[in-house]
Amino acid sequence: MDDGVISGSLVSYMSRIRTKLQNVSLHCMYSLGRYCIAPRMDYIAQHCYPTNALSALRRFDVAALSFVATALGADPRQVFDSNGIVLQRLRLPARSGGGGIRSCADLSPAAFVGTAAQALPHLVDLRDPTGNELHRWHHLLASGCRLGRALETAWDGLRADLRTTLASHGGAGSGDPANVHLVDGPLSHEFVSMGVLVDPTISTPVLIPQLQRALTSQRETARATALQRLAATLPITEALRVAALASICRATTRVFPLGAGFRGGQLAFVSTSGGKDLDREKIREEIFAKEQERKELQVREEIDAKEQELKEFIAKFEAAKDSDEKQFYSERIDKLDSSLAKLQDTLKGLRLAPPHQSEGWKRREDLDRFAAEIIELHGMCCALEENFDAEIGGEVQHAGYGVLVQKPSIAIDYDSVKSKINAVITRKEQRSVARHAIDATESSKDVIVVGDPGIGKTRGSMFFAMQELLAKNKTVMRVGFKESKIILFKPGAQGKYEVWVRSDASTWLGTDVANDPEAFVLIDPPEKRPYPDMAECRTIKFASNNAEQHYPNAQTAPEETFDTLKSKEDEIMRRALLVGCAPRVQAVASVHELARLALHTLVVKKLKCAQQVYHSSEFGHMFERDVCTFVLSVLPANWKPGSALDALELRRTVIKSDESPKS
Repeated sequence: MDDGVISGSLVSYMSRIRTKLQNVSLHCMYSLGRYCIAPRMDYIAQHCYPTNALSALRRFDVAALSFVATALGADPRQVFDSNGIVLQRLRLPARSGGGGIRSCADLSPAAFVGTAAQALPHLVDLRDPTGNELHRWHHLLASGCRLGRALETAWDGLRADLRTTLASHGGAGSGDPANVHLVDGPLSHEFVSMGVLVDPTISTPVLIPQLQRALTSQRETARATALQRLAATLPITEALRVAALASICRATTRVFPLGAGFRGGQLAFVSTSGGKDLDREKIREEIFAKEQERKELQVREEIDAKEQELKEFIAKFEAAKDSDEKQFYSERIDKLDSSLAKLQDTLKGLRLAPPHQSEGWKRREDLDRFAAEIIELHGMCCALEENFDAEIGGEVQHAGYGVLVQKPSIAIDYDSVKSKINAVITRKEQRSVARHAIDATESSKDVIVVGDPGIGKTRGSMFFAMQELLAKNKTVMRVGFKESKIILFKPGAQGKYEVWVRSDASTWLGTDVANDPEAFVLIDPPEKRPYPDMAECRTIKFASNNAEQHYPNAQTAPEETFDTLKSKEDEIMRRALLVGCAPRVQAVASVHELARLALHTLVVKKLKCAQQVYHSSEFGHMFERDVCTFVLSVLPANWKPGSALDALELRRTVIKSDESPKS
């Protein structure tokens, strides 16, 4: 194999494609690399001896990897770092949560063996009376020819690689790869039985029709499990761990943007295949163990600090001579002893806590009435929605259309308790997003609703989603990381709910609800730290589009120019003509009245300065419909200062000017 052929044709071809597409469409560039460029060396790998083609294949792999890394917006050098996790994920197929960019050099032994197993049986007659399938390659190996030696070397190399992979994640046998038992598959047999599966229940051996595919599948399954084990050993706060486990153990996650759109930040690649569950139970236990370890370390640090402080106060107590001073230190020592006792109990509880703990739940009968109350409020909201649609025929008449205000008797979310404002305000689109998120759990257990901070995710969409599920008599668990509280709504007889509460939101994976595939968990995540979110249940997360933590909207938004500002001015004018110019502050009557007064004062002052009106009473009904016209200074070009204009005449002038060819 001539390396110059590779560097002169395929590598230069990739360079040309990268130059043309990297500033046009990275998506197209990645697709070309994945489906067109990466498989180009497969024919060489299938029909050349691995020792002859290995150097060229490796060179091609480096060039292809650099090409794909550029399409993903990453530094090619970083792909080889990160404990190998990024590169291993990239090499895995999409069904295992990988990028599907396989290594030609790594595939060459399997490709060579698979092609030989498919072609060689047609070159000789193996249909003798005794059959010759179980040891079908014995004669080729005994002949001593290069083809036989190359096939045996490639086969033994594949088996050794599989043993090493299995040993790295605790395969059957000891940690020594030589003692690891190979799992069922083509590589579980010696070379003389290559391509044959021997089933003790069947007298005739079974030939494998697509040997290369079976070999690759067996190896990649083991590698996916090894990658999962490797990622689980990383710290729980490590981004590589979260990304790797999420891609391997979850199917496609649906995201519903709520509010302003977002731009991609540091996303590398996302698997959009169905995903494959790989030991999810074990991953949950490992995550729980890591979380317990973190908490135990935190408690230990607090105990050490308290003990050090206690020693200092004891020394000061012994050195004190004044009785009042001794009394002061004595009280401090008693408080520290009490704090240490509580911390020791906490540490003991962490050590004894099982992976799926059921203790800690407290019955809240007062919240039983709250559940019945919000179900009744939900029914009223649905009835109001039907009335809205029937009255206006589905047409939106103003910006505040469909806003509903609910005032439950109890506040359960952090923001409502903190602000002491117990009101739930939902817009029509918020209720729609909540319903879509619930429907999406039918195809994907993990759903994310994303929205700008303060847009109403927790008190709007999340609350309405909880109402919708309770009305359907579903088991619902609300996990609030901001207040570190878990609330479980458990359906009982006659549609009534029993409500249970526990503290420490990070322990929700240890509940029985987390293992119920029909239960719903609504998560209000923290702003700036990782949190457990993988379970067998259906989870809906209401994440904040935090500009610092998630999407840098301010940095990526285009700069304003004169043209963009002028177009916005024109857009505001056209909308004002369409729906009217009266300001509307949604659902808050007091603020709406304040806005009316403020704008009234502003417009009257502006008109007085222009000598259009001399008394506030002359303004009259002009305010109600045409206030934005005056405030935004978007009057027609043919309008000149003069005496007070009638609002209707002004409106006709504006419309006529807007319909002119010049506008």
